[in-house]
Amino acid sequence: MAELDMNFGELRDKHEIIRKYVDNLNRLRELAARRGQISEGEFNNYLIRHYFHNNNIINYIFAKHTSRILLKTVIERKKKIINFIFLLLTLFVVFSYKHEVSTVVLRNIQTFIYPGMRFWRKATVPIIANYPALSEYYDESCLLTNPYFQVENLNCDPCADVANVLDFTGLDPGVAVHYPYIFHTQKEAVDLATLQALYERHRAVFAKDAYKLQSTDGAIRNLDDMFRVFANVSGRTGGAGGGTGSTSPESHTVWRCNRM
Repeated sequence: MAELDMNFGELRDKHEIIRKYVDNLNRLRELAARRGQISEGEFNNYLIRHYFHNNNIINYIFAKHTSRILLKTVIERKKKIINFIFLLLTLFVVFSYKHEVSTVVLRNIQTFIYPGMRFWRKATVPIIANYPALSEYYDESCLLTNPYFQVENLNCDPCADVANVLDFTGLDPGVAVHYPYIFHTQKEAVDLATLQALYERHRAVFAKDAYKLQSTDGAIRNLDDMFRVFANVSGRTGGAGGGTGSTSPESHTVWRCNRM
């Protein structure tokens, strides 16, 4: 054992102690193989067996200060375990009483929601002003769509004969018992021809901020196509105010002008 340095009393750092301990183990393994003809596997098994029987060589070569270091390490680990258990218990209580917890949280932050949203919109206005292209996503609730979820095209037939939608066009001003409210305004009826005239007056704005269009008609890819189809249908059905004959194709077209 003359080749092994058993003096651990001068060391103060646990990393130096462990490093010296490992060096001694490696030297002892070489001595066992050279003098006792003990293989590396037998030496490791012997070391592990004595380690789990609390006969580890550490108990004989470590000094008192080393024991204090080990005790401190054990206490720190126990503290971490206790903190982890406390965190789990806290999460369990929160999830068990999530309704009560959410009620308390919402009650305390309710007054900050709308001021925070107002501040956020004011803070983003200069950004949108400098980068107008971002206005396309400004009011989108979801920037990343789900490719496995699709909504069927809207069908206007179920609402075609709804009696609750009242038409007051041409109705004389007056009050009837079956009309709870009647609003009389000077607004003119808005049809597709009116929209086309608006589009022609502001073509540059629509081309920049309303270029995306969705339609159930494959021939309609932009607003020009939509108004061209409208003009063709109107010509066959007797003008813009004509009826919807059998030659009038049915389609559902959606577009949006999103501009700051």
